[in-house]
Amino acid sequence: MFTPVFGGLIGDLWLGRKRMVIIGALMMTAGHFCMAFDQSFLLAMLLLIVGTGALRGNLLPQVGELYAPEDARRDTAFQLYYAMVNFGAFVAPVVTGGLAQRYSWHVGFAFAGFGMLAGLVFYLAGQRHVVAVAPKPARLPNAPRVPLGAAGWRRVAALLGLVPVAALFWTAQSQVWNTYNLWVRDHVQLHIGSFIVPVPWFQAIDGLSPFICLPPMLMFWRWQAARGQEPGQFVKAAIGCFIFGAGTLWLAAAGFAADADGRAPILFAVMFHLVSNLGWLYFTPTMVSLFTRAAPTSVVATLVGLNMFSTTLGSFASGRLGSLYETLPASQFWALHAAVVGLGGVLFLLIGWRFGPAYGITRAAKAQP
Repeated sequence: MFTPVFGGLIGDLWLGRKRMVIIGALMMTAGHFCMAFDQSFLLAMLLLIVGTGALRGNLLPQVGELYAPEDARRDTAFQLYYAMVNFGAFVAPVVTGGLAQRYSWHVGFAFAGFGMLAGLVFYLAGQRHVVAVAPKPARLPNAPRVPLGAAGWRRVAALLGLVPVAALFWTAQSQVWNTYNLWVRDHVQLHIGSFIVPVPWFQAIDGLSPFICLPPMLMFWRWQAARGQEPGQFVKAAIGCFIFGAGTLWLAAAGFAADADGRAPILFAVMFHLVSNLGWLYFTPTMVSLFTRAAPTSVVATLVGLNMFSTTLGSFASGRLGSLYETLPASQFWALHAAVVGLGGVLFLLIGWRFGPAYGITRAAKAQP
């Protein structure tokens, strides 16, 4: 979706990021409440789509502004941010789904609205910490806007060039929410005794996996940093692509572990979620961190929204490739996606090696005390 770009642009040029986050959160709250009524479904979808663009495009830059550009903790902060988002993606369907089953979907959507409102309250309550940690005098009301200049426009062009490369990762990742469900239905042994595991449960595992993978990964990064071996952001993005590619190759190899009915053990799918989300943790927060670090200050929210547009591009490509599921053997289908995301990893390595200075990134960020 392109709305985070427009939301970031409005936040950068007119209303400011804090106001846009508040507006976005209120629109999403209203959208969830409208979902509680059948008559307001279309209005609810409009509010949720526009509200998401206003919120996401302006919230992420505020996380980045807590740290200096050369501070390596910026990467860790986005890791924590995304891990919490995914933990919420695990908890929310369980809670709202339970309410929907016990009462009705109207109650479930209404509860989601109150949850969104509670999130806004916490955001506003935490503003004093944001201001204390990272004051931005240049962002005060009526402060003069610094023009981009030639160097700034070159930085913008360099970040624009990363969008189609990042889309290669999302082309493979988007299949987790698309054709992967069909693959689980067709190729995974879902019977545990007399119980049949519902396919949607695997999406809950996908939401929980980043939360499980984060602590050991951060410990590993800290171990690398203590030895001066922590990779830079382009290398981290490439590693994320390669790990996710390994996860899709794991799916391609499922046939070797299949039983007589052609179904792989259920732990095969669980392992995929752990491996692929380790790659996701390397890639997704790192890309946002890179954009907030390299983007000119006056347009950082706009460019963070543009980074999110790479997800949209990847989703479109994923949908096209998904049509091949009916014509290709499953092993070839997943091997093709492994090649796509692996190509993304190679391109990130080449871009970082050849054009790193164009992004203002010539070496890995420094760890701060």
